Amino acid sequence: MKIASITWARNEEDIIETFVRYHCTIVQQMHIIDNNSNDQTWNILKKLQSNGLPIILSRDSSAYHRQAEALTALIQEIAKQQESLPWIIPLDADEFLCTTGDPLHKLLTKCAPDTTYTTPWRTYVPTPSDHSSEPHVLRRIQHRRSEEPIQFSKVLIPPVFVRDPHIRITEGGHSIYRNANAYEVEIPAVHLNGVFIAHFPVRSERQLRRKIIDGWQRHRANPKRKTGQAFHWEKLYDRCKAPEPMTAHELQEIACNYATKELTHATSTIVYDPLLK
Repeated sequence: MKIASITWARNEEDIIETFVRYHCTIVQQMHIIDNNSNDQTWNILKKLQSNGLPIILSRDSSAYHRQAEALTALIQEIAKQQESLPWIIPLDADEFLCTTGDPLHKLLTKCAPDTTYTTPWRTYVPTPSDHSSEPHVLRRIQHRRSEEPIQFSKVLIPPVFVRDPHIRITEGGHSIYRNANAYEVEIPAVHLNGVFIAHFPVRSERQLRRKIIDGWQRHRANPKRKTGQAFHWEKLYDRCKAPEPMTAHELQEIACNYATKELTHATSTIVYDPLLK
């Protein structure tokens, strides 16, 4: 059984090497589209590729955020190029796939071949007690939200749907749709026990400001964007544009409330749960 990850990345220099090295122990192929990064992301990826890691790279020079469109096209390209198709997992560069028991390949052997599955987010949170000099994100940020105010999940796509040319992946990789007789229908998905996604959306003030300002401006420029998409970027945009420094406490609160509709002031509801022991 083959497993492949697909990723749309832009300006992820602080985490991209950790992301690649971590997942190379889980998947056999990592397909990464770099959306015209202007930091060191592309150079880091090229170096990792030259070192023999199983990453397949491409670049997208679009001036706007078109993740869903680009990853849908990538799935179709994989289907054309590979005779033995893999399970496909869409992962952002700040997402780390984790299992609580059996490794992923063993879990997937027990899955129905005609069913899509989902795996939930667990959002990790920087705190004032973190060792700021530690460059490795998974060692520096070791607390997470005790519960998710809104439970987002990522989809795991079996080969039978990879082969289907009418499949479209949604923004964020949370689900897939199929065009049937000019009507789109969402493919039902089943929760896969024993797997979760560790999500690290807030890692530093510099990273957050760049992520939100650049992300919301580029998403807003997408002529195909839909109302409500990237609401979490829109919500943080004015604060990230403001020049006032962000304290470690504020970064913690932002992470605790990331991708929620309203501020919940859930700063205290975090638990110590390091990914790397």
